[in-house]
Amino acid sequence: MSDFVERMHEELKQLKEKKDKLNDFIDNNLKFKELSNIQRILLINQFNAMDLYYFALESRIEYIND
Repeated sequence: MSDFVERMHEELKQLKEKKDKLNDFIDNNLKFKELSNIQRILLINQFNAMDLYYFALESRIEYIND
């Protein structure tokens, strides 16, 4: 596997870990509910951007492997 594909796999792995942690914070941490509305919205927007980027990166990897 080429270096750039390996880097994409590593980036995907790291992104999944970060995305999962943020999702857990949003869904399960009482501190999230204590944040201001704008802070909650911004964190949800951040999660959505990470999720979209995860999908794009995963799609690129699948396309390369086809």
